Amino acid sequence: MGALSKILSENPAKIFKLYPRKGALAIGSDADIVIFDPKKRWVLRPEQMHTTAKWTPYADMEINGGVETTIVRGMIIYHQGNVVGKKGYGAFIRPNLL
Repeated sequence: MGALSKILSENPAKIFKLYPRKGALAIGSDADIVIFDPKKRWVLRPEQMHTTAKWTPYADMEINGGVETTIVRGMIIYHQGNVVGKKGYGAFIRPNLL
């Protein structure tokens, strides 16, 4: 596993005692995968955002890098700018903080 995936996935899953159920690409793990294009350049528009806030301080800024595809529990839910998955398909995994 690469350094970035350890920092962003494996280590937080270990801190919250979710590993190996989360934070690993392995049989039996609940892996959510993001395919990221570091060369993609785009302008952030508030109407593109999927949030209840309806605004961002980064509106109309040019962004370097972007998500191409997101896969949740084996199902493509976002692809090339479009939400294609069913609402509510994801599952909340409660952290074990005690």
